[in-house]
Amino acid sequence: KKIRFGFLEQPLSRLCFKYAWFVADHPWPFILVPILITICCGYGYLNKYDVDDINKYYVPMDAQGLTERAVITELFPPLNGTYVPSRSINEDGQVVIIVTAQDEGNILSMRSLVAENMKGVNGSSEEKSSKFPPQKWEKLYKKRCFWSKDA
Repeated sequence: KKIRFGFLEQPLSRLCFKYAWFVADHPWPFILVPILITICCGYGYLNKYDVDDINKYYVPMDAQGLTERAVITELFPPLNGTYVPSRSINEDGQVVIIVTAQDEGNILSMRSLVAENMKGVNGSSEEKSSKFPPQKWEKLYKKRCFWSKDA
């Protein structure tokens, strides 16, 4: 058995006819309301600030490297008119290395990495372990770094 919708055709036809005449007689609300809604929805993007500076996420806030980078940038500014392929990513044209953990964790809180770094810098991890245990290194970096769930 087929469902028939012929009884809806005439009322819907009249409704569309009246709506078309209403829009033709009053066009401004149909022009201004969508424009105002678009402006209100888009206003939030005007004040949006994306943190895209690599130093903000991966370098401690009081790191010596930031001071060194500022001095190098001041002494050797990038010249306008010269092509630097990495300029869109790294304004200074310097090399940036990002290290990630295999388990997608935070490398600054991994005790084995801290112990390995201490061994590489100091010769052995045992002689300095009493002065700087891994827990102290973790606390030090957690206070000095910009932590974000996006990073």
